[in-house]
Amino acid sequence: MELNKSNRDRLISELKQEINDDLVQLKHLDMHAKDMTKKQFAKMKRQLAPQAVGAASIALQHIEAIFAGDLDAISLLLSTLPEQSGGKIAVAMYRAGLPDEALRRGLGSAWDLGHNSVLDACEAHFPDDPRHGFFRMFGSAKFPPPPELPETVQIWRGAAGLTNSIARRHGAWMASGDHKDPKTIAIHGLSWTLDRDIACWFAMRGLDSEKDSVCVLSATVPRQKIVYYSNDRDEQEVIVDRPAGAAVDGTQADWKAGHQRVMLARKRELTAPA
Repeated sequence: MELNKSNRDRLISELKQEINDDLVQLKHLDMHAKDMTKKQFAKMKRQLAPQAVGAASIALQHIEAIFAGDLDAISLLLSTLPEQSGGKIAVAMYRAGLPDEALRRGLGSAWDLGHNSVLDACEAHFPDDPRHGFFRMFGSAKFPPPPELPETVQIWRGAAGLTNSIARRHGAWMASGDHKDPKTIAIHGLSWTLDRDIACWFAMRGLDSEKDSVCVLSATVPRQKIVYYSNDRDEQEVIVDRPAGAAVDGTQADWKAGHQRVMLARKRELTAPA
């Protein structure tokens, strides 16, 4: 439901403050670099600084325009502001009751730029049940599934590091008692794919030893259960909420082969003549 002017003005003010906090964090990032590992610093830099602080500050001046449904303004902000601001913008647009087309532009762009920013924003604004808030938001955007998909679609999900500690860390996204085994933990993941080899790549990309807990799941879902599709990263990603009947698909040796096929395909793309 669309907000009245007073509530919308308050929402804009809150969002500006949240984004300003991100920019302040960006300005002081280098001061804390000595206390981080190289990996931590690179991750923080990627989340906070896709563009210069000055450009982000200028883009922030156009934030009111996104609440008028200005698609160009939405694209400008999400491509210029720090990655972690994207989820905050998307959730604010949803809370403001913006039209479907505007919400699709903002939410889809924010998700493609950085999944964690959307997840963090859901946890902040829907603390009682972030998973429900997440799917309610994506459902409200009414993303159309690819028209070429059949009525029933096979999907896969690859996951690694499936431990109870990880499950507890993301416990707000899982039902009570669902932290027991790798398969059950993996089913609660949000992102699936239409490409089995991509799922294998996700499962095996961070494998450190034969003892690591990895899993590739397969499920069959009705097309209308897909609330989002993106091939922005050549991953044929779909978002589906805990598909029924998901089962382990293959073995670790099989998943390694799928992982290698993806790696070889990407290497060919990088070395192909322009």
